[in-house]
Amino acid sequence: MKNILLTLICLLIGLQLDAQWKFVKSVDELTDQDNSHAYCRGYGGEFPYENPVFGVNNYRIYILDALHCVEDGTRVQIRIDKGQIFEYTSGKVNAWVSKDGKSFMVDKEPNLSDRTLNWDEQTQKLIDEIKEGSYMTIRIETDYGINQFKVPLKGSTKAINSLSR
Repeated sequence: MKNILLTLICLLIGLQLDAQWKFVKSVDELTDQDNSHAYCRGYGGEFPYENPVFGVNNYRIYILDALHCVEDGTRVQIRIDKGQIFEYTSGKVNAWVSKDGKSFMVDKEPNLSDRTLNWDEQTQKLIDEIKEGSYMTIRIETDYGINQFKVPLKGSTKAINSLSR
């Protein structure tokens, strides 16, 4: 009985540790471009997309392995706690889908006057709320179906602030 209880406690601790935001620092060796990213694995999705990943880097926000996304018409809704719903649709503004359909991304917008990349107002507000919230609910809808999952936001402020500006 003690072994079963100890195993359950270890399993729960392991799940809690995996449900925290992580920061990975990396630099492209050819271009010296900073490819660091902050991310967290979600939970509660439908099989086979049970544990999608939500991440942020210096160039985009991204969702991996949440549903087979389509180039035009994948709709993503993101809600922090019980607040405003942020909506993105592939094929519009800076939202797009990877060629293999496994990733949904929203890029920063180029500012031609000072040659920088900046978040649009909606995405900047989303990132600010991620750093303040306790959990995020993400819903992805395509012609193939709907998947909804949650992402804990514990540690998101430190991880996102670690990204170089």
